[in-house]
Amino acid sequence: MIPMLSSSYINLAVKGLLRRYVREHGVTSLAPKRKLPLTNALIDAVLATPDGTGSGRHQVRWSSYRGRAMRACLCTLAETGMRKDEVAKESGGGTFEAGRLTRASLTFKIRGEMIADPTEAQLNSMGPGDGVLLQHGRAKNDPWGAWFTSTPSFLAWRQRGRCACRALVALELAGRVPATQRSLCPLFGPAPNIEFEHADLETGLSLMLTAGDGRHGGGLSAAAASDYSVHSFRIHLACALLAAECPRFMIKRLLRWRGDDSLEAYARVNDSTWALWTDRARHAEVDSSITARLPHLDVNPEVEATFARVALRFLGDDTAAARAASADM
Repeated sequence: MIPMLSSSYINLAVKGLLRRYVREHGVTSLAPKRKLPLTNALIDAVLATPDGTGSGRHQVRWSSYRGRAMRACLCTLAETGMRKDEVAKESGGGTFEAGRLTRASLTFKIRGEMIADPTEAQLNSMGPGDGVLLQHGRAKNDPWGAWFTSTPSFLAWRQRGRCACRALVALELAGRVPATQRSLCPLFGPAPNIEFEHADLETGLSLMLTAGDGRHGGGLSAAAASDYSVHSFRIHLACALLAAECPRFMIKRLLRWRGDDSLEAYARVNDSTWALWTDRARHAEVDSSITARLPHLDVNPEVEATFARVALRFLGDDTAAARAASADM
């Protein structure tokens, strides 16, 4: 029975405190500290990090199961923009949790046929026109799989360049899983039946960003590498799609956003695009008009008086003058 203050008063108080803070400290300190988007060149350099880079369990060995899983995960992130929590669990321990990505999340499309458990021969036969459908699991904006699980992402097979489909095929070939166990085997991990943790991805990405010379490894300083994270793949895809003039509704669909707020935050406009459109604006012809600035017509005073009398008639003035004016109209 404690009387509570109306939320409208609380909102006013918070707004007042924020205004006071801005007057004293400005707005810069309130801006979100978002990570930078990766670039295509930087992603390709990361995936070209030389074997033997690093040490211990984070040493890069692309031919190992862990290395193939890491490559498949990074390539898939670049094509789907999934969040870190969707492809890796937060920490070690615990039992397997249903609703996360597993081998059963993959359906291979090979020469028009949908195959849930392809043979090695079928995997090795994949080519142009083929691909893999990735059924999404739980996500931050879809915790029950009600929105996006039914509409999987299609990862096309490509002959050249980085390719999530080819990387997933290589992962399948590195560790075959019986059909009955596919729904229990995490999709990405250091070994079959073990899922990557957040720290595995962040540490591995940081290692590859700072390794090499900028072509074979990112070649960044530690300070520069700190501007990126696994989430930078999601920002990269949003920015790249916008730069490629992908329709905004399609960007939302590909990134699995249910509203426009995230689209506005992550799909950032390139500097070159700003320059392009402001340059076009400098040479554009502007001749639009608004009603308030159009010349007014002169009205005949007698006609204006007649309209006034008619208005009185319809407003309830039943005088003989109003009736006469109405009859005139």
